[in-house]
Amino acid sequence: GNRVVVAALADGTLRWFRLSDGQELLALFVHFKDRRWVAWTPQGYYMASDKGDELIGWHQNRGWSNAAEFTFAHERREQYRRPDIVRRVIELADEDRAIAAAGKRK
Repeated sequence: GNRVVVAALADGTLRWFRLSDGQELLALFVHFKDRRWVAWTPQGYYMASDKGDELIGWHQNRGWSNAAEFTFAHERREQYRRPDIVRRVIELADEDRAIAAAGKRK
């Protein structure tokens, strides 16, 4: 079946892993003071509470001679805010299958 295990990590996240091979499926972070939250997949698709997408983003190195760049998730909302994918990833225990299933529903 689609068995998963949930782990609480020292970085403050809960993470779901597929039991068969340890593949990470989903991460959840809840801000302890204001209760904003965000859940995201390894490929960056996410769902969040109001302003929860200000809690995560992408760090991109640009080589030794250039400064790294950080982009908050809310800056890529149109592309990556996909609650439909996030909701399916645990059910299907596979991110690619969740993306395909969500794509059919749009």
